[in-house]
Amino acid sequence: MLKILLQLRLRELLAGLTKRKNRGYAKNLSYGAYLLLIAGAYVFCGYSIFRMFSDLAKPLASLNLGTLYFGYSSVIGFGLAMIGSVFAAQSQLFEAKDNDTLLSMPVRPSAILASRMITLYIQALLYEALMIVPSGLAWFISSKSFSFVHILNWIIPTLFLPMIAVTLGCLLGWVLAIASSHVQNKSYLQIGVSMVLLIGYFALFGFVTSEMDSFSAGINLLTGQTLKSIWPAYQYGLACMGNWISVLNVVLVSAIPLICAWVLISKFFLHVVNEHHHVRRKMYVEKELRVLSVRRALVWREKKRFFADGSYVLNAGLGILMAPIMTVAFLIFQGDVRSFLNNVLEIPLKNGQFAQEFSNATADIAMLAVTVIFCILTISITITAPSLSLEGKTIWHAGILPVSGLDFLLAKVDLQMMLTVPVFLVCSTVFQFFLSGSILARILLLISPVLMELLMALAGIVLNVIHPKFDWTSSQQCIKRSLPVTFCVLGGLVLIIGSAMVYFQWVMEVMSPTTYLAVCTFIMAVLCGALFAWLRTAGVRKLSGYYSL
Repeated sequence: MLKILLQLRLRELLAGLTKRKNRGYAKNLSYGAYLLLIAGAYVFCGYSIFRMFSDLAKPLASLNLGTLYFGYSSVIGFGLAMIGSVFAAQSQLFEAKDNDTLLSMPVRPSAILASRMITLYIQALLYEALMIVPSGLAWFISSKSFSFVHILNWIIPTLFLPMIAVTLGCLLGWVLAIASSHVQNKSYLQIGVSMVLLIGYFALFGFVTSEMDSFSAGINLLTGQTLKSIWPAYQYGLACMGNWISVLNVVLVSAIPLICAWVLISKFFLHVVNEHHHVRRKMYVEKELRVLSVRRALVWREKKRFFADGSYVLNAGLGILMAPIMTVAFLIFQGDVRSFLNNVLEIPLKNGQFAQEFSNATADIAMLAVTVIFCILTISITITAPSLSLEGKTIWHAGILPVSGLDFLLAKVDLQMMLTVPVFLVCSTVFQFFLSGSILARILLLISPVLMELLMALAGIVLNVIHPKFDWTSSQQCIKRSLPVTFCVLGGLVLIIGSAMVYFQWVMEVMSPTTYLAVCTFIMAVLCGALFAWLRTAGVRKLSGYYSL
């Protein structure tokens, strides 16, 4: 039975990537196309990480400090694995739509839980591999140690390391599932706990990388005192350098807690899934009904769904939180930021490596850099990309409501813009007082992130109309692993990175960066108009075809 359940879970990982009958262009999408897309993204990100770690591996290899090198990379890899498992554990383990169906069958709860924990492990392993594999290759190439034993010492602990993140995610999901049954706003509880975890991890990451910074600056050699205090990471570093006792330690410290968590949660799985919500009942109080316009009522409906799911907020709206955090960090460390920018620009400008047009616009560089960073943050906001899929099997409700299909779709765009535009405008206004620049650069700082956000919102809903998934069992299938979300994020990255490459390769000689960003902003406005035109015509027609599903 475990084998059958595991096969079902693995199929769900790729579910919805191919289109069923009568769904237009999306029927041409296949598993191979999706895997090719993911492989391309992995190769691009992996190569970037490889280049970054190559510069670090060469001096550390010459000093025989591989233990610290692999230990530091494991801390970063653990963070990625945690993102892939912690935020998804509660919904995949305890809130899946097929829980009642499976529990009504002669299936042990331990088997159900085991199949889902293995799926979480695979997800965490894929996230971790994005960091561990390029960093490991960079080390082996720099140290020129390609023996079978060395590679085996690296592979074995690497396969077990994500289990720590899965264990943490399962225990946290279990606690949240129990606590959520006793509170009314469970999404706020999930968001709060997850943010505490993220802040804790970033604080840990800051402590760990402090020694790396001091080494890069040539202040002193790495002592590893911070890393040694993180026992699993230090043991992982020793294991990768050939210590078989440390390999055993990593295997035991990773596998035993996960097995214990599986046994413990299995005993309470039925109780948690069937737990009744012990919340205080509200007495009905007669009051005047608030009358809203059709569009505003639909936006209010989308807002309630968004904030009712903590994983939706964390995975699709993290950029909304990052923009204020970045702004506050700049206000606190603005002296260091200005010094960094001056150091970055000083040597290339002296050596004449930048074109004259670029050099003339150096006064705008800081403001343009903030604009680009805000545009990058908009890529992490994917509220509209899974929004139509989250309607699920109730999509037919949109067909019987007295609303137009265009209003139904644009309400999802309105929610994303309503939540993001004020944040970016306030943060951009703050930077206006502390950064110098031309009038055009100041205008771009205000409007470019907003237009990029509008482009991402429209692109997300267009992709979701083309490729919806209404038969999901867990909302995580739509929020984290759906094709619209993947295409939206990767498309945004390609757009920004591609624009930068075009400028530095071909346009830098004839156009200043401020003018080029203005041209890119105009192109974004044109793309927004094209997406809106498609949405109000072909998009509405495709939506009406889903009402009968």
